[in-house]
Amino acid sequence: MSVQYNLSGLAQYYNTTLTKIGEGSYTNASFLLNTFRFVNIPPSINTTAQAANADLAGLNATIPQAQKLFASAELAIQANELINATSLVSMGCELATNANKSLADFGGPETARFQSALVPTSQYLVGEGLVSSEVKGLNGQCTSISAQIPGATSKSLVLTIGSTQKTIETGESVNLFGTLTRSDVGFAGQKVLFYINGSYFGILVSDSHGNFGGSLTIPFVYFQEARVQALVAPNSTAGVGGATSNPVYFTILFSKTSIVLGDPPAYLPGASFSVHGNLTTTNGDPLPDAPVTVTYLREAKSGHTVPHVVGIACDLAVFFVLQEPVKK
Repeated sequence: MSVQYNLSGLAQYYNTTLTKIGEGSYTNASFLLNTFRFVNIPPSINTTAQAANADLAGLNATIPQAQKLFASAELAIQANELINATSLVSMGCELATNANKSLADFGGPETARFQSALVPTSQYLVGEGLVSSEVKGLNGQCTSISAQIPGATSKSLVLTIGSTQKTIETGESVNLFGTLTRSDVGFAGQKVLFYINGSYFGILVSDSHGNFGGSLTIPFVYFQEARVQALVAPNSTAGVGGATSNPVYFTILFSKTSIVLGDPPAYLPGASFSVHGNLTTTNGDPLPDAPVTVTYLREAKSGHTVPHVVGIACDLAVFFVLQEPVKK
């Protein structure tokens, strides 16, 4: 008695799943991938069918992830956050490469093995075409967005920066200067973007001799050591790749900040009590998202100030009153 296999059903499953992926219905595609049962197919192609399913699962995961990364990179570029954009594009392009490989494996050796087993692969060409368009779109985004961020610096462009300062008060200004040259000649009219530990904080423009200088205000940062670096983004005059400067290092000072803790009421031994307070500049400007460590006797606990809430004290830590006095 011969066994009748449903090869058309397998091909239709792939077409439906590919179509969902190509249309951006990733949740529906995930449901299909997780629930389809590979029964009533020849044992000789079971391994290939499972490998093909893994490739489709990979496409279903990498395509939306890459799309989100590219969208975030474009927003970062608009905000001049080119260092963050560079990282986002790099991750997005890596996922696009993975999507290329998954699609190539499915449409190449796996489809060839299906055809040898008489699976009607033409039945999933429509879905495969939709996914192919999505993957090509990712490749295009990788190329176009990469062209907007600094890459391999042009050998003809040299960007150097410096400062007379060694320290910066958090939230205050820093004096910076530098020179941009192209083929050893001052390069005029270029926007030089400055970053502190990877976050954008200001622009200076090169003059007719390629020199630039000025005072820029850094954001409120909460680390002791800072690395300032400058970039020139790719553009029609600077060319592909742009330029990246040498780093300059600073110590961050916090002498113009003030932390005020509220007095907790009396508590019985063994009871818990919360510590709350405000962290501001000496001018009264609130400092959100700042890390704070509170110490009570021998115990220390860390927390953060509440973001974007002006003048409102927040709970920073919770401690327990000891049952017995601390032994010295």
